[in-house]
Amino acid sequence: MYNIAAHCCVSVKDMNIVIEGVDIKTANITDPCEMSETYNIFLNENFDQQLEAPTEPGHTQCYYVDYNDNSLAGDANDELGPISFNAQTYGDAGARVTFQGYGIKLYDSDKNFLEFDNNGDGEPNYSPNAIGNTLYIEGITPGISTLTVILKTQDGFTASDQLLIKVIPLNLTADDPAPSSDQHEICHKDKLIIAVNTNDSDGDGTIDLLDSNVPGGDPDLAMITLQSPYYAEESDISGGIINVTFRDCSISTGIFNDI
Repeated sequence: MYNIAAHCCVSVKDMNIVIEGVDIKTANITDPCEMSETYNIFLNENFDQQLEAPTEPGHTQCYYVDYNDNSLAGDANDELGPISFNAQTYGDAGARVTFQGYGIKLYDSDKNFLEFDNNGDGEPNYSPNAIGNTLYIEGITPGISTLTVILKTQDGFTASDQLLIKVIPLNLTADDPAPSSDQHEICHKDKLIIAVNTNDSDGDGTIDLLDSNVPGGDPDLAMITLQSPYYAEESDISGGIINVTFRDCSISTGIFNDI
């Protein structure tokens, strides 16, 4: 808040001027780079929330992927993109904020779903004080999107800020035997069953399950493909896959030829 005064002899007239503003940011990207560097999050297409879908014949239990609902209940924290939110309104009770974006979903500090105003008509809008200091982003479509926040003052002036978001998919696909679709990778039991590998393909007296060397390759292995995350550059991702987890056991990093 600033004060401006005009003087003419002994006559004085003054008024207060408030400069309001809004800011969204991440810990590792500076303000000048918010539209040149991307804030990277993963596509939230797993099944942690266990959102029940109609079960199809031959399936153990069908689920919708996690981004199909407008709730974060049951999602792991590393599947969300937290960013800081700061609005300075200096007592302007009529100030409101709107958000715009595609390929992502947005939630407030209490993880309540926030709708986008992609029509630009000012609806829906929210009180800045009710949102809190943290926003959570959920990735729903692979690619690059721009998150925009617009603050409108009680006098009709606007301020805005933007952040470049990259949604990166990580896709593990069963190729043979293959499920009917990505949606049914964990429930289509008729397509995901493989036999215990107890035969001896090379006739060396050791069953294939215990044989680390099967000349020409073991013909009884199931094939799984880990797709390199598209839209991602080398600088976007550090490290590698650190854990492979099965439903009933967890196995640390390695190359798995037999299950």
